Amino acid sequence: MSFEQQVLFQRILLPGLASLVGCWLFLSSKSESGGEEDATYPHARWKTLLGCLLIGGSLLVSDFWQRELLWDPMAWTSWTASYRWQWLIWLIPGAVLGLGLLRLFSVSEREQSALVWPALCLFAIGAHYLTIFEPETWPNWLTPMFQAILIGSAASILNMASLHSLVATGASRWTPLVLLAQLGCVAAIAIQSYASLGEWVLTGIGVTLGATCVSFFYSAKSRLFGVWPLAIALYPIVISASICLLSTGYFRSRPLPIGLTGVVLFLPSLVGFLDFVYGRYGRPWYRIVWAAVACIAVLIAVILITEPFQSDW
Repeated sequence: MSFEQQVLFQRILLPGLASLVGCWLFLSSKSESGGEEDATYPHARWKTLLGCLLIGGSLLVSDFWQRELLWDPMAWTSWTASYRWQWLIWLIPGAVLGLGLLRLFSVSEREQSALVWPALCLFAIGAHYLTIFEPETWPNWLTPMFQAILIGSAASILNMASLHSLVATGASRWTPLVLLAQLGCVAAIAIQSYASLGEWVLTGIGVTLGATCVSFFYSAKSRLFGVWPLAIALYPIVISASICLLSTGYFRSRPLPIGLTGVVLFLPSLVGFLDFVYGRYGRPWYRIVWAAVACIAVLIAVILITEPFQSDW
């Protein structure tokens, strides 16, 4: 098996299949509760927990397999982070499990929503600080680091709110595609910056692909933030996308245009804004067209502006 095939299997197919099953478990447990805002989840708890373990575990397995640590348990303790962004390998599965536990132990969807919103905000800020702030490695970048932490935290929170807005207004079937478009842009940039970082973005693409496939067949509209079943898998990936994009600045010999970086960073928010202004009050397919045009235009811009990737990794 060639290296490219290994990356495809370990970084995309493996987490994608785990996400497919996990997100199906999330959505099927949602349907069991009847979709009511104050419904409890007595019969859905094992599905939620199993889905979290599948998705979070696949992220860890993917990374350990790529590092050739998976089949050598004695070497698991040798895992180290060369750069702080690599702590995402633990933070994102932990966030998936944490969101699942909030759903599992909440007595109603209202209580779950009240807990998820502050938890995600705090996690976004903490994760950006932990993974981007590296004064020992880049001592001359202190001011840009703090700027990146603040802007990245705000972007990820706003992006999650924008995805929720799409879901709450009946666009849950294609909402994961918006995140997938952003991840595609981030991957195109990250792969040219630092191969290991690009591979982690591909893992996020795998998780989002699995969620996308499930969302085509199961619609789950929810007016309460964080109650959308796929939020358990996708909202941590939103935060990861922001961190990965901002981390590419450490490794690029030529910085990206600030405008392009900002558009990619806030792409889900841009789609949400266009949907609110132009698409939401017309025919349903207007919304899809506006979202597709925005995502494709940004992806084309990234491909044209960034330098071609010429390396065998």
